[in-house]
Amino acid sequence: MPDEIRILHVDDDPSHLQVVKLILERADPHIHVESAGDPHDALRRIAEAPVDCVVTDYMMPDINGIQLATRIRQSTDAPIILYTGQGSEEIAEEAFTVGVDDYIRKEPEAGHYQVLARRIRAAVEKHRAEAELRASEENYRNVIERANFGVIVTQDGLLRFANRRMTEMTGYPQEEVVGTPFIDYLHPDDRTEALEAYRNRDISEDTYFPFRVITRGGETRWIEINGVIIDWGGREATLHFI
Repeated sequence: MPDEIRILHVDDDPSHLQVVKLILERADPHIHVESAGDPHDALRRIAEAPVDCVVTDYMMPDINGIQLATRIRQSTDAPIILYTGQGSEEIAEEAFTVGVDDYIRKEPEAGHYQVLARRIRAAVEKHRAEAELRASEENYRNVIERANFGVIVTQDGLLRFANRRMTEMTGYPQEEVVGTPFIDYLHPDDRTEALEAYRNRDISEDTYFPFRVITRGGETRWIEINGVIIDWGGREATLHFI
């Protein structure tokens, strides 16, 4: 069953607040709408209890919708939808710049509220999925960090991650190696072979390649390395086990 979605709707028009609450909750029984008649009330409510999504008008007294979104972003990353009848391309562009997730113009047609309900659910589900992904990536990173073998991630020829064990093996601290070319740490006589292996995708989970690395102290150490293709920051990378 879909999870409940708690929405905070901000608008200085009481009649519009009532209509949106009534129709949205009918359109999606898992949506619960709370109404705030001014931005200050909205900020107070958000400080008191988290919400899954904020839907806000643009033209309001004291604080407009974009200014409200800017202040909301200081305390939560919950989706924000600018929902207004006073829209323009300039307003939309400014809204997205401050962190608004979606921009919807108010329409009089009854079917419009079905669209609004779908856009709210889509924004919330995307946000929840991203949060779950971040949590799983953090757990994965913690497991790798505690491993008793060396682990690195390379992407575009650069080191994106090196675990604690790898820094112990080479003497290079993590903050020093991240963002630098991987081959810089290989013995000069092994660099051409390593580049060829990467270009030809020869390094795989089932095949280990011996290479020499130069430690921070100038010593030469033999390592064996293999790897698997992973997604790193939305792009292809290689996870190596050493």
